[in-house]
Amino acid sequence: MHNFVLPIIIGIITGLLARLLMLRITYRQFPSFPHGLIINVFISFIAALIGALAVPAILKPDFTAGVFFSIGAAQFHTMRKLERDSWRAIDKGEMVPRGAAYIEGMAAAFEARNFLVLIVSLITTTSAHIWSWQVGIVGGVLLSLALCVWKQGKSVSDAAVSSVASIRIETGTVSVNGLKICDVNDDDIPFVQENGRALIVRGVKFSSILTLSHNGQQQAILHNIALVFGALPHPRLKFEVAFYPKHEQIICLVYPIIYDECLLIKTVGETPLLEAAYRKGVKLQKN
Repeated sequence: MHNFVLPIIIGIITGLLARLLMLRITYRQFPSFPHGLIINVFISFIAALIGALAVPAILKPDFTAGVFFSIGAAQFHTMRKLERDSWRAIDKGEMVPRGAAYIEGMAAAFEARNFLVLIVSLITTTSAHIWSWQVGIVGGVLLSLALCVWKQGKSVSDAAVSSVASIRIETGTVSVNGLKICDVNDDDIPFVQENGRALIVRGVKFSSILTLSHNGQQQAILHNIALVFGALPHPRLKFEVAFYPKHEQIICLVYPIIYDECLLIKTVGETPLLEAAYRKGVKLQKN
């Protein structure tokens, strides 16, 4: 068993390294610092430990240990449910909620990255045992870096082009480029004129248009804008989004606390394309 001590240690360290490389503390506040970070690292340690111990358990062979490894891996799915429930509870207090689709994507990423840690630890430990500890370290580091590149999902900027537009109000109707967004009371018109900002997000291909039509994707865009720029409170007016399939675009009407046009476009572009919202349709050809 002493022959496995060094490979196991290397597997655990590289597994944790892979998770640390995948951690991103950004304006999306996931994971939050420091408690969320501690939880992510500790669960990743368990995943790395399971992956590292799987090799000696199989080679021993100890198939009973394999059952415990399966149970341990199943706990990641339970953690996904707990993560989902936590974010749903937090979402109730947001002025602009994330939405169910966004939260489900975050929970799925939480679970998937723990499995990635397990795979890195498993492959690293196997390589270190079969060849040498040097091969295990090099292979584990390269695999960790490769996974960091692979795990990067697509964002709105990959599917759409964003631009800022001017707002026009006539007889209580707010419109952008002649397209109606919403109706407002006369008392609210000064608030919209002073604080309202309009953003056009145009799909670059047919599948992008279908994705932008999803309410969850639209809500994710509005939430990210509110995270970066804040949201001015108003008793009646909220962030609005309107979808125009014929124009292949959505129009967002927001009321940020602070405003920067370039940063607004960048924020929308960095919004992730949600797995639950992604669509790949077929555009029919006209005869």
